[in-house]
Amino acid sequence: MGLPPTPAFNDSIKGRISSELPTPSSANTGSTGDEGASRPEPSLVPLVLSDIVQGVPFEKEIFGARIPGTTSTVVVQVEPDRFHSSRMRQDHTGQVTFDWLDPRVPEDERLIEQFREIKHQIKTDTAELHCTESFRNVVHQLEAEQVRSGKTRPSSAVADDAYRIFTSEQAQRKFVDGSKASMSRRDVFNAERDEFDLAVYRTVLGSDLVFETDGEWNIENPAGVADLKSSLRESNFAFAAADTTAGRKVYFSLSGGARVDGLKLAIHESMGDADEISIDDLTFIDAKRRLAKYTRGTPDATGQSSVQMNLPVLDPECNTNIDRRYDAEQILAAVIAREAREHPVTGSIHVNTLLDACDSCAGALGMLQTRTNQPVSVVYHRDYGVTTANSRNPAVRALQEFSASINELHGHLITGNFAQMYKVGRRLPTPQMLGALTDSLVEANGSYTNTAQLAIYGNSYYLRLLGVLTRTEVVRSDKVSDALLSPEGRAYVSMLGRRVAANPMLARAWASLLHELKEAGVPRDTLLEVLLSKPSGSARCFYVELLRAPHLPRDGRDSLVAWLEEAELVPGIRELPHYVSLRRTLTLATRLLIQVQPAECLEFNDVTLKEVLVQAREVLSLSALDAADNQRLANRLREAMPTITIAEQREFREMIHDTLKEEWQKVIPDTEPPSHIATTLIDDLGPSYGRALIGGRKAAVDAIIARRTAAYAEFQQRNPTASQKALQDVFDAQVREARKEYRTVLSGASDAASENLTTSASRAVQSVKTTLAKQQVRQQVEDAAQAARSEAAASAKSQAEQASSSAAKYAAEREAKSMALDAARVASLQAYTEANKAAKQKAEAHVRIDIAAYARYSVKHETKKAAREFTREYLKKEAAARSEIEIHRLNARLEALRADPRDVEFQGRLNALRGLPTPNELEIRFAMLRAPEPCSSKLSSGHAFEPAR
Repeated sequence: MGLPPTPAFNDSIKGRISSELPTPSSANTGSTGDEGASRPEPSLVPLVLSDIVQGVPFEKEIFGARIPGTTSTVVVQVEPDRFHSSRMRQDHTGQVTFDWLDPRVPEDERLIEQFREIKHQIKTDTAELHCTESFRNVVHQLEAEQVRSGKTRPSSAVADDAYRIFTSEQAQRKFVDGSKASMSRRDVFNAERDEFDLAVYRTVLGSDLVFETDGEWNIENPAGVADLKSSLRESNFAFAAADTTAGRKVYFSLSGGARVDGLKLAIHESMGDADEISIDDLTFIDAKRRLAKYTRGTPDATGQSSVQMNLPVLDPECNTNIDRRYDAEQILAAVIAREAREHPVTGSIHVNTLLDACDSCAGALGMLQTRTNQPVSVVYHRDYGVTTANSRNPAVRALQEFSASINELHGHLITGNFAQMYKVGRRLPTPQMLGALTDSLVEANGSYTNTAQLAIYGNSYYLRLLGVLTRTEVVRSDKVSDALLSPEGRAYVSMLGRRVAANPMLARAWASLLHELKEAGVPRDTLLEVLLSKPSGSARCFYVELLRAPHLPRDGRDSLVAWLEEAELVPGIRELPHYVSLRRTLTLATRLLIQVQPAECLEFNDVTLKEVLVQAREVLSLSALDAADNQRLANRLREAMPTITIAEQREFREMIHDTLKEEWQKVIPDTEPPSHIATTLIDDLGPSYGRALIGGRKAAVDAIIARRTAAYAEFQQRNPTASQKALQDVFDAQVREARKEYRTVLSGASDAASENLTTSASRAVQSVKTTLAKQQVRQQVEDAAQAARSEAAASAKSQAEQASSSAAKYAAEREAKSMALDAARVASLQAYTEANKAAKQKAEAHVRIDIAAYARYSVKHETKKAAREFTREYLKKEAAARSEIEIHRLNARLEALRADPRDVEFQGRLNALRGLPTPNELEIRFAMLRAPEPCSSKLSSGHAFEPAR
């Protein structure tokens, strides 16, 4: 399809105001500010967004929210966790630019929270909310707190604060946290300290359900609590002990509705069908039976003193809402508040709950303090956390395993059971856990799904937790390094290299773990081996994956490398060959030098073990993981329930082709219509036909998906320890039910589909007629143009012939004159040419004569010169030859004279008489002969030499 494997969202997207998208009216009317003044009502802006995903051209119709109190700021949500904002300044094309909001930036986070609050306000029916018991109780609670603080505010401001608790996640969290903080005590159950609680449990539930094994009570062990909850049909159990003017009372109750009907507790054997029984100085009251009696007698008897509330779930990661008014704690609070009017509470109220109080129950207990004016203390045995990894999604299942370990560590930390902490801690740095978390990191590919976001958070807290456990010596550092060097660990570290750059939270967690390992004494060579070890397959080591991963200007790659360099964990070029190949050494060293830019070092804060566990438990809560797991069901349902079926699309295309052919034959018989007309009609009419069908079905399909996913989520929450098979059975059952409802929607919408098809057909007929009419008009215009062109051509031809005949004579005269002038010019030119030619020939003749004379002179001169040179050389050779002969003769005589001195002397005298030269003269003459004068024609004797003839 040409789509990228992972959608890359643009930081800046385009948008324009849509005139076709109807704007729904806000349900929020008459909201006021903190001082009672009317606040500007948030408005919705219909928009058409484009340029959302790189390389994928498409438009998305969406509503933006105008943020009150800002200068024309509009925020839009393009994905579940991706938001953009704009000041709505239009460019020359009428478009505005929406910039990405980074949730890590405080100002951007504030805009995101305001958008979510507006979104909840739009969905909330204010009039209906004001009539609910929960809203009235929250208003009464805020008014009571106002009286205690001594502040005076208008009732409209208090009502507005209550309204924000039901529509703003931040305001609701503040209210719940305040309720929990107001408790006089809030601890985990301890058998030695809480002996009274243990006695109540054994009295109400019996020794079969509450027992001791090997010195440990089952209700102080997470596994025992889970088993007890299973025996109670997955319901929560709670009791409240209070001193009243009528004596000390113990109220107890189970949560849930019809699911626990008929469930008998041990105390019911003695109580029978009554709702209370006295044992010693205590009065045990079944609060559920007592509340049912009050409701039957006077349905509104609990109106003014009711403390029950049902806060909506505003967490964007959770799509389910469960009515919390039937939770055990709320039933207890409602009955105690009701009976406190007749028998006031005289001392503190002690509440014990098997599971920690949820947000709504915490608010109810806070209101109970206000109603009775007595402090409330809470002891719980287990919080609402993950205990079982049962998801069919490998990524979610890995996070469930880690979350279960977190909950166990948190429970053991609170109870001080360090032996169990060591045992649980040893399960974290294992190849199996690293392999499972690698699957979750694979899902974190830049998408904005619940699973992808939870994968980043989960792995960040995992690395943080490993570092803290190493620092506190719960886990040995060598165990952590060995796990990271295992095959699964190498794959995990390699995957971290791909993800840390785009996720600064993950980068800080990874740096904190390396810091703790280094501080714990792990050698630098071992840490370098962790960072440079290559896993099996096509993956590469941490540094290679880090440098070849997509890099953005605002990511944490450069700052992480700067921290690693400061920590001396960046290998030098001489160290790299010990860990990687020579080729990889050169490549990695070059990339580290070229790709990494100077940046500030990554910073992270040291955290305590309790802080990490609390934060991780809040993020990886049961509801968040269930919501991520529910996404699989939602995707499956969307695949099984398309808003437009293939058969309807085929029928629409066939209708277009049939209509076009029929209308075409009426106008131009025995011809086939061009294919491009049908394509154009489908492109023009298809979107409106699709919108007509989607508009009638999308809401119904979305409602089916919401109901089915809510039912699946409720089963998960009610059965957190369900097996994978049980979950899959429920999953398949929800898909079957959704298909049944979908078929009902399709059958009910058949008339609408037929009507839409008929409308499209009539529009197609009109379009075909318009097309044919245009074609006929076009043909007539072309015929008229052709006739006009023919007439114009004939007229032009006639005029041309007349003009030609009239101009022929004039042309002939001009031609004759022109020819005469041309002849004169030709004759003159020819004469001039002949004269030049003759002059040229004469000049060439003179040149040839001069050249011949010069040649003769040159030949004669050169001949004489050559003869002289030859004679000179010949004489030189002859003189040399004669000199050699004379020298030879003289040498012979000289040698003869030297042979006998007497002969020499005699010969000298004889020579003197003869006039012959002496030996000395011979020597002189010999020397002269050795160097004769050049070009000489005479010998040394003075005789002339004539050359041979």
